[in-house]
Amino acid sequence: MSTTLTTVSNDDLRQVGQVETLSAAATLTAEESGKLLILSAAAGAQVTLPAVATSAGFSYRFVVG
Repeated sequence: MSTTLTTVSNDDLRQVGQVETLSAAATLTAEESGKLLILSAAAGAQVTLPAVATSAGFSYRFVVG
């Protein structure tokens, strides 16, 4: 998973704690719950979420950018 520092406006920062840019396939974990994930792969990329049985209460926000 590729991590890139991204600048986000104050309004977005009030809503999310962290921002991560995904430029390739990624498997998300519990530690990434609550993040704003920017999908930047031009050809698209597969994002695998945690199993339903172990992810109660997790949340992720995705933006295509």
